Amino acid sequence: MLIEYIEACRVDVRLDDSPHTPLQGAWVWLDGTGAAESARLSPGVTLVLSSLVLFEVKHFLCDFVLQTAYLYRNKGIYGHRAGFIHAGLHAGGSLPAILLLSHDSTLILGILIAELLIHYHVDWLKLHIDKRYRLGINQSLYWAIFGADQLLHQLTYIGILAVLAGAARL
Repeated sequence: MLIEYIEACRVDVRLDDSPHTPLQGAWVWLDGTGAAESARLSPGVTLVLSSLVLFEVKHFLCDFVLQTAYLYRNKGIYGHRAGFIHAGLHAGGSLPAILLLSHDSTLILGILIAELLIHYHVDWLKLHIDKRYRLGINQSLYWAIFGADQLLHQLTYIGILAVLAGAARL
């Protein structure tokens, strides 16, 4: 049903020779012809991109808006409940993005558990490295480790989307 809804909402782009068509150059670049048909995304690609947007919004909310000082201070202590709470928020927050592509409860549960464990360990490792090397925000290594942490989270979402798209045969 969601695919039909997205299909119905798709905007039909018509390009003409008018210099006021703002994206004409982009469409020509995509397929070499500038045909309006090239501007359309398949329903599967639309679902995957929509899911990715939901993952990104969730990540921002869980890592930067909902993260408390308690969670941040303690998620670097291996086994501390703060790390599990934080990772659990991430896993639970991923549910809307996952449900766009699957309703298979076994697959969903497996993905949620995997995300919780991956997120927990990536965050723990980042804070462990920060503490071990006494890194602070004025050191370039701190920012490299912070960036690697964020990259690993983003790659996790790409991996989840690959599993879901493969299961849905998109």
